[in-house]
Amino acid sequence: MGYFTYQHSQYYHGKIQFNGSSTADAYLYDFGDGTTSSQKSPLHTYTNIGTPYTVKLTMTNSCGATVYNEVITPKYATGNAAFYCYDDFFFNSSLEFIEVTLTGPYGVNMTDKIVGSQFLASCYDTGVIRFEVPWGNYTYTAVKSTTGQTQTGTVEVLPTECKVTQLIF
Repeated sequence: MGYFTYQHSQYYHGKIQFNGSSTADAYLYDFGDGTTSSQKSPLHTYTNIGTPYTVKLTMTNSCGATVYNEVITPKYATGNAAFYCYDDFFFNSSLEFIEVTLTGPYGVNMTDKIVGSQFLASCYDTGVIRFEVPWGNYTYTAVKSTTGQTQTGTVEVLPTECKVTQLIF
């Protein structure tokens, strides 16, 4: 008789659009979190992101009922925080790098190293480090390896966007 498909929202945490097969006369979704819907293509929001849920769809028509189950894990809507440094006289050896730590909501605490110079960088350029994270406000700390100089700041990450920050030492 059919099945259902689903798509995670790019803009909202835990929001999933379900789409039921067109061959049924009636639909009953059990989202696995204590809620249900009789719509053919409901939009549902889960509150426990990262928790797997078994979604059950019961579809009925004149021939009877068919049940379809699928395990779904809701996701955070994400964006990117990217960092680069332009310095012609730095990054000349493996001992010269900038370590960047990004901390923020949802337990995010990530570290990476910039190991090359970049001029007027975009999100996916060589020499740019990029963190894909749930949208929100983050704090970064960058440390220059050879001098110990530190730069700190904040960056707002928005859904589906890439926020590029130049580090200047």
